[in-house]
Amino acid sequence: MYKHTIKTLLSLVIATCLLMSSGCDKQEQCSCESISANDSSTCTKNTSYNCASLDDNDPLKQSWCDAQAFFEQKSHLDTDSKAFKDYLNGYRHGMNDASQGKASRISRSQPLQGSNFEDNGYRNGYEKVMTQLGLIEINAEDTNLRSQYRERYYEIEKLYHHVEQTEDDNPFQKSRYIDGYMKGGYIALTLPAPMNPFMDNEELAGKQLPPIAIPEEPLSDAQRAFYRGFEEGYKAMMANIRNSINQIMEQMQQPNN
Repeated sequence: MYKHTIKTLLSLVIATCLLMSSGCDKQEQCSCESISANDSSTCTKNTSYNCASLDDNDPLKQSWCDAQAFFEQKSHLDTDSKAFKDYLNGYRHGMNDASQGKASRISRSQPLQGSNFEDNGYRNGYEKVMTQLGLIEINAEDTNLRSQYRERYYEIEKLYHHVEQTEDDNPFQKSRYIDGYMKGGYIALTLPAPMNPFMDNEELAGKQLPPIAIPEEPLSDAQRAFYRGFEEGYKAMMANIRNSINQIMEQMQQPNN
């Protein structure tokens, strides 16, 4: 009886050890580190990559190599340091927020402390996605590249904050609003003709298409910003055209003309 009990206990110990050892064959597959300040987490490999040849099908490697390039430009520390791990976690979190069109949790207009590696990584990751998407932001303080487009950009940017009643600097929504506003103004000027809406011609009015067709399916925040901008830009341009026509008509009715 005693020997049988010993054999049973040994069998249980051996089975437990086998289960524990088979649960994690490599440390790089089981190490999870938090990558955000709001407790979202992901599993990241605690290893380095050879960035000489990049694989587009490996997003972990791609983000690691991108983060390494930024990190080496700004720090003398190596990529085995805790500072780089903090930077990498922030970098990936910034990319994640930008890819979802979220506002940056870190002000992009204020300088960061050099020792806050996670925040620096976050900002670089966020702006990396903006660059890849071709998102253009214009700095009002840069007076060396003044143009008609820049002047209009400033005006519409102020209008965006006024209409949306927000100071939230979401570059994706703001960019779509400005783009929509300018396109709405362009449509009002060109198609089918700016004079048609002011002419008492039922035949012409019946042939006109609506300025824009808004899909019925649910829209993202950035898409809604575009349509709001388009509507505001279209209405503003139509009002300008109407004022111009009225001024011309008044001048033509004056005796001296």
